[in-house]
Amino acid sequence: MTCTYIVCGVVFALLCFSPLTLLATVQTSSTDRPTQSEKPSKLTDPYSILSAHYTAVGGLERLKSEKSSYMHGTIRFAEMDGKLKLWVDGIRYRREARYSAFSQIEGDNGSYMWSVDLNNKHLILKDPETLKRRKIRGLLDDFENFNPKSKFFHLSFLGIQEVKSEPCYVIETRNTINRDIYYDYFSVNTLLLLKETIKEPYLEIATFHSDFRKQNGMTYAFRSENEISPTGKKIVIQAEELFTNIPIDNEKFALPEQDVRDFTFTNHLNAEAIPFVFVENNIFLPVVLHGATHYWVLDSGADMSVIDADYADALGLLPKGVLLGNATSSLATFNFVTLSSYRVKGLELTDQTILSYRGLASHFQEPEIVGILGYDFLSRFITKVDYSNRHVSFYDPETFGYTGDGHRIDAPLQNRLFLLPMRVNEIFSGRFGLDLGSFDVSMNYLFAQRNNFLHHKGVKRLSSDISGVFYEHQIKTQSMEIAGYHVSGELISFPITQGIGMNSNEELDGLIGNTLLRHFTLYLDYKNQQLIFEKGDEFNHEFPVDKSGMIVGWSQNNLPEIFLVNDNSPAHQAGILTGDIIIGINGLEGETLPSIVEIKNMLRAESGTQYTLKLLRENEDMTIQLELNDLFEGGKVK
Repeated sequence: MTCTYIVCGVVFALLCFSPLTLLATVQTSSTDRPTQSEKPSKLTDPYSILSAHYTAVGGLERLKSEKSSYMHGTIRFAEMDGKLKLWVDGIRYRREARYSAFSQIEGDNGSYMWSVDLNNKHLILKDPETLKRRKIRGLLDDFENFNPKSKFFHLSFLGIQEVKSEPCYVIETRNTINRDIYYDYFSVNTLLLLKETIKEPYLEIATFHSDFRKQNGMTYAFRSENEISPTGKKIVIQAEELFTNIPIDNEKFALPEQDVRDFTFTNHLNAEAIPFVFVENNIFLPVVLHGATHYWVLDSGADMSVIDADYADALGLLPKGVLLGNATSSLATFNFVTLSSYRVKGLELTDQTILSYRGLASHFQEPEIVGILGYDFLSRFITKVDYSNRHVSFYDPETFGYTGDGHRIDAPLQNRLFLLPMRVNEIFSGRFGLDLGSFDVSMNYLFAQRNNFLHHKGVKRLSSDISGVFYEHQIKTQSMEIAGYHVSGELISFPITQGIGMNSNEELDGLIGNTLLRHFTLYLDYKNQQLIFEKGDEFNHEFPVDKSGMIVGWSQNNLPEIFLVNDNSPAHQAGILTGDIIIGINGLEGETLPSIVEIKNMLRAESGTQYTLKLLRENEDMTIQLELNDLFEGGKVK
């Protein structure tokens, strides 16, 4: 990677901005081209190619002398046009992108990176992966990659490839700090950097440079087009003016002093002991919007709050932009909407930009929901979740003081998700995200593969997120260790295939969801990026689990349908087939037929419990006897 000016950092995780390069290449005149003895076609050593490129830029010493810069121009992202400003001074920078619906600001003050989200909430970025990328950025700013003896970088020449019909030298740069790989494409004819690609563990950013303009003896690319995979996001930046070696006030790079305070408590102190509904290990909280009360899911795994698009339409909320974001197993498409205010019992938030997603409400039917409360809600408070008593409390981070005897741990926010260590079966350790919106505990495909879980026998199950349905294996653990506590016998799942969403993220080993968290009373402290775990009233309680081996969901006709039957399970032995419709249980039919949630709870009864199921199969009624039995024995599938 050979850039002089770099725009780095995650603006906010759902947008997945990663290091983007701007104003990095130069256009050479004929007198700037390599001499006959240095014909580009004969260059094969990566350091010789870099040297020729630096000469084309205007000379390495000239590059090193350019310490600061200011650029302003336009940016197009998510089908929205905005204005962009960028200040750079060594490793320090400030980037402002302002759209009609919201603004994004991020920077580096020389000590740490920071960001201000769409709703003006401050965040200091101090997760391990951000710290590593920041170190790399500083080394590149010092041209450490041009040192053949560098202990940090190794360059390789990969040959010649075409970029938009122009042959280019390709240099690969690997580093010893993280797993990111950089590919630079230099024009064979001009030594311009026409393209660069950054491969991070679960995404790839390709940047194409054009509109080269000569200025003060150097020529910069005034246009960059960024393509981000696998999300398909595109960001187009057009510089209008560039000024170099200018004085920039230190305050320009500082995190703004005043953090947003867009909430009020009814009692001016806190909102305590708000009852929530806990169904299928999801937390449902009543929210008042436009005078109507509906349930929203409380979800620390969502880096922005989301409202059902049909409900937003009914409220007259105007959608803006189109955004692809990561779900658990794949991708989902969102829009932006603005809420003037909304209320949770005891508190109110105002002027919030959130996402809208069409079809969100269809994923939850017991109870019905219209939205998800994510990071932009939770980050305002110290949030206490008391699972045993089904209460959630919100405290002002400026006045809250903890006096309990729980275990406090550092949990830096990575992509707005608390990151903390967890150990499985006393052996397998990893970094997991804390996700209040996750039904259970899961490890991603790569962690399962690395620790040889993929071939363990397990119960097959279907899971879903807003992007769709995916298959998982589920096994019983001997123990899970978190925050110094050991919980025995809980289940953990992993996807059968890698997918392209969070399940393929090598920087996150899995998600800690409510099947484990329900053993605790939990405090989420976003200001200090810490978590507090207290033993709950049901700590190490053996919660009931499915003993049928089948997955039940809603059919297209709103009837309970069998979507999956595990081999050798009680359901399989009873003769139940995928596609069967349940029309009766123990004589309960029609209006008395239990709901899906009630059926699932019935299937978690004690081993030996028997049910008489009336099924509809290919338009014919039949009666089947089902006897429940434990699917696991000693941590293994029976």
